[in-house]
Amino acid sequence: MSIYRSIFISVLLMISQSGQGQVAATVLDMQQQQGEQQRNFSLYLSQDSVANLNEQQQLQELYDRSTKTLYVLDYQQQNYRSFSLPKAKIYADALQAMFAKFEKKLEQLPESQRQKQTDRLNQFFNGGKDGRLVKSQYTPTAQQGQYAGVYCDWYEIHEQQELKGRTCIANPSSIKNGTALLEMLQTMNEIYSLVIGSVQGKLHLNMPNNPMAPLAKLGKIPLNIERQTSGLEMQLVSVQEVSVETSIFSLPENFTEVIDDIAVPAVP
Repeated sequence: MSIYRSIFISVLLMISQSGQGQVAATVLDMQQQQGEQQRNFSLYLSQDSVANLNEQQQLQELYDRSTKTLYVLDYQQQNYRSFSLPKAKIYADALQAMFAKFEKKLEQLPESQRQKQTDRLNQFFNGGKDGRLVKSQYTPTAQQGQYAGVYCDWYEIHEQQELKGRTCIANPSSIKNGTALLEMLQTMNEIYSLVIGSVQGKLHLNMPNNPMAPLAKLGKIPLNIERQTSGLEMQLVSVQEVSVETSIFSLPENFTEVIDDIAVPAVP
């Protein structure tokens, strides 16, 4: 074998090996503003995963499409929690059984104490907020927007017929791998609905609103969100199609998973 052929084969091997750790991804650079506080983050979308990285390029959330599992990381504790529909079903069943026992005990208490214990449970789940569960409604307008070259349609956000803000949403097909982001939103909505549905029952607890539900039902992804009441604004700044290291879509090796126990306040 000539020296030229050896060099040629070595170069081919180096090229093939260097490509093994790369994956094609769409990067959505996002900007979030609330009052004077600004936070930038990036969503990396591939065919198989969605990764949310902060400004320091630390992985904050990871969604695995094959298992429909969302991982949320905590860098202070060096651990993560996983959320999936099968796990949510286990939690929901356990909560339903727990709340059935809770309701039976409540029925044995005087009415004044019954309300007191219900208030304690609301404090446990929702910080003691008085308002009932209010669903967001998205109403289409005739306006269209454009962010980072991607067109979107403006919708008004209403709660109890009161205007709370607006959002510009786009078809997932308008962004490469956008269906992965939509699937993540839909999975989060399914998990939320399953768990929240299990704790409503006769108590009618004041559970927090799920802003993802309308987007999941519409099959759209948000490019801009403006909330009037909280002063929260979030928008797409740029879109890039690049090759990135596969490690971006992997959990850190030194992180451990947190296994949560389900516990609610006991009725005396």
